[in-house]
Amino acid sequence: MMDRLDLKALGKRLRQRRKDQQMSQQGLAALMQIPQSWISELENGKRRHVEADTIYRFCRALGCTTDYLVGLTEDPMPPKRLTPRPPLPPRQPRTRTRRQSAVPTQPCRPAPVG
Repeated sequence: MMDRLDLKALGKRLRQRRKDQQMSQQGLAALMQIPQSWISELENGKRRHVEADTIYRFCRALGCTTDYLVGLTEDPMPPKRLTPRPPLPPRQPRTRTRRQSAVPTQPCRPAPVG
């Protein structure tokens, strides 16, 4: 049996992260273009369902990971990305192979018939 998402824990983390960011419910609602009452219901554990897309949008607005909001990690900040690898040097122009650089031959002519 699969575990279900604990929406009460999600609501608590949402409230904590919002307060850490010094954001009001009204401010978050305006940023996400959703009703403030919906955020209040979620934070108070009264919502029974939330879509993954909505959780993702909360994370983008609050600068945290989805793993944090759903309770899979205690660290709200995403891990730092590794320093990107330097770009590869430009490709060198192709050189001819030994066969291509040989003296060109005359095209083969079909043998005369008759």
